Amino acid sequence: LEWYTPTFWKFVLMSSMKLGMIKELPSKDNYSFIPYNDRFIMGGNGIPYGNALRGYDDNRVGPLTASGNPIGGNTLLKLGTEFRVPFAENPVVYGLIFAEMGNIWSSTDLMERLSLPRSGPLDLKRSIGTGIRFFMPMIGMLGFDIGYGFDRLDANGELEPQWKTTL
Repeated sequence: LEWYTPTFWKFVLMSSMKLGMIKELPSKDNYSFIPYNDRFIMGGNGIPYGNALRGYDDNRVGPLTASGNPIGGNTLLKLGTEFRVPFAENPVVYGLIFAEMGNIWSSTDLMERLSLPRSGPLDLKRSIGTGIRFFMPMIGMLGFDIGYGFDRLDANGELEPQWKTTL
């Protein structure tokens, strides 16, 4: 869901919510799985999986292997808001400030997630930041963001909040 609210002058408040859940279909031979490319993956600019979370490394939010590679999850929740300020109308150029939070979980079972440490339904990775967007005909939307990931983890799993740029 995305909705846009005009505020004053030409300023716009954009709010969004993305919720997803995927589960295996039952089979007669008990051989059912979800392919890797159908699972949810989040972080950074979201390329190529489409679930951006600015302020974090690309595809590093959610379940990871021991070596730090994404394995994808079965449940996704992302909430965000942007306050957009127009600079030019032709070509379209606007600045923005944003706040986002989201996460990916392996399980679709809410009760199972509640029993796990640091894995409840409110275990959302948070970020704030600013950015700029240019709409160029024949090319599309181009942008640059800088976001502060409050819940970033380093390679050892220790909390390491810091700024991260996203193109």
